[in-house]
Amino acid sequence: MRLIKPLLIVSFLLALVPAVWVAFNFHEDIPLEEMKAKYCDSESRFMQLDGMEVHYKVEGSGFPLVLLHGTSSSLHTWDAWTPLLKDSFTIVRMDLPAFGITGPRPDSDYGMDMYVRFVDSVVTRLGYDRFHIAGNSFGGHLAWEYTLSHPDKVSAQVLIDAAGYPRHVPPPLAFRIAAMPLINQLFTQITPYSIVEKSCNEVYFDDAQVTPELVQRYFDLSLRQGNRKAFLERIPFLAPKNHTRVKEITAPTMIQWGKHDKWIAPSTVEEFTRDLPHAVVKWYECGHVPMEEVAAQSAADARAFLLENTDTVPDTLSPEADGSLE
Repeated sequence: MRLIKPLLIVSFLLALVPAVWVAFNFHEDIPLEEMKAKYCDSESRFMQLDGMEVHYKVEGSGFPLVLLHGTSSSLHTWDAWTPLLKDSFTIVRMDLPAFGITGPRPDSDYGMDMYVRFVDSVVTRLGYDRFHIAGNSFGGHLAWEYTLSHPDKVSAQVLIDAAGYPRHVPPPLAFRIAAMPLINQLFTQITPYSIVEKSCNEVYFDDAQVTPELVQRYFDLSLRQGNRKAFLERIPFLAPKNHTRVKEITAPTMIQWGKHDKWIAPSTVEEFTRDLPHAVVKWYECGHVPMEEVAAQSAADARAFLLENTDTVPDTLSPEADGSLE
């Protein structure tokens, strides 16, 4: 009898701990207008496309350069590159479907073919028929898939720690959770700040760059209405399919890679250079996001390469680029 009461207390506490954890990590979606007020600025523009209000920016002058962000990121990942390059290029960047302010697609289609069509629709609406393209991580995968599909439109490409080949390292924790049936549904409402912080610490090699403001931005944007559900819906589309066709790409290519990338193994560069033997490779003492961690160096390398491979000069800005597209 003496043991019954302590056992009941222990049982109660064991049952209470998960409940407290769930309550602490439960977060409602953040309303879109609140997100806009916090993460849009005077350069933000919006385009009605495929039932979405697409958030994008067009800055600078010169030959167009389209910048594509990675999974769970946003156009903010290019905040350091844009002021460094906009004197030489018209910088076009956007929040891709399922991410950032743009948010989810109404039809839940997150296949690569959709993303290629999406990028083509945006640049076509903006009036560009020839441009450079650059992307990081998933955005790098999308960049080379776009170049493969539209070789007539891409003058040169920069692939920054790009995805698209089978993985050599286990996927990040958030991806593993998202792939677990039933359990993953909890994460449309439960989003531990610690997982977001852990992901940021894995992405960046320089711990000093993982500021509270940066982690908060990633956390907030994950809570944009519909983004958590879209993250789960993208999982079945993530398996690479076209990596055997990379060798068909003829556009001049620069590959930029962080030597300390924990998310996509640096050995992936060997696969890119096998299939693109004429690609220029630049290595950096950083993690998964050289355009953020070593912005000045990576932007300077990209500028020199892209200027050397700029073939024609289209109109600096289309009329639509000066305002919102409805």
